[in-house]
Amino acid sequence: MKKIYSLLVGLTVCLAAQAQTPPDFTATDTDGNTLNLYSTLASGKSIMLDFFFTTCPPCIANVPNIEHIYQQFGAGSGDFDIWAINDRNTDAQLVAYNAQYGVTNPSVSGTEGGGLAVVNSYSGTYNFTGFPTYAVICSDQSVTWDIWPISTNAPEIKAALENNCGLVESPAGINDVEKVAITAVYPNPSVEYATVAYKLDDRSLITIEVFNILGDLIKTVSPGYINAGQKETLLNVRDLTPGNYFIKLSINNEFSDVMKLNVMR
Repeated sequence: MKKIYSLLVGLTVCLAAQAQTPPDFTATDTDGNTLNLYSTLASGKSIMLDFFFTTCPPCIANVPNIEHIYQQFGAGSGDFDIWAINDRNTDAQLVAYNAQYGVTNPSVSGTEGGGLAVVNSYSGTYNFTGFPTYAVICSDQSVTWDIWPISTNAPEIKAALENNCGLVESPAGINDVEKVAITAVYPNPSVEYATVAYKLDDRSLITIEVFNILGDLIKTVSPGYINAGQKETLLNVRDLTPGNYFIKLSINNEFSDVMKLNVMR
């Protein structure tokens, strides 16, 4: 369920092309690159806007799904790009967030990058129900606004790109996240122990980290090098305060996947 962290609180979501013309904007990403919407669309490129902030739990939970789409459609090298638009964090905070969760698409901070102005512009044009909000803008300026909910690997976004923008997946768009992924965290909710199940294609160094909903690292479990196959690691959660957490799986010290876990007593 979409967690509402909104400027304008509402309950309506939609997956239909919108008639409104998307507001133009110019922003600067964390690498110092200038991003202008209309000139990019005019070049034949479609853009997905990912409105988020760094401590938003559903934003974090959907990072692997958004990254999957980004890689499948060329990782910015073809006719599609993803611009993550933030309304409150600094460049430094976004750089840290991207490194922690494995975000590779361009990101615009709310402070130095001008992201707050972009969020304000779009929330004044469309029904902005909260964070995250995903919008696909095709090169003809048609908009699919607030694509939600998002399933594993984001087929909903893929459908918008294919059906509305006429895009096709890149032949090279095979997302590395699929090679090492959490297949389950169970039981969920957990009381004393949770089992993290994951699939490995190769012998790899595995690290499992637990974060609270504020993005704070609570504990780390390092089972070491694990052979290929379907594997499981037992996670002791008896010392965790009841509530929601995020289980992050890394391979060879690189982000792979994240899944939500509820702890109860």
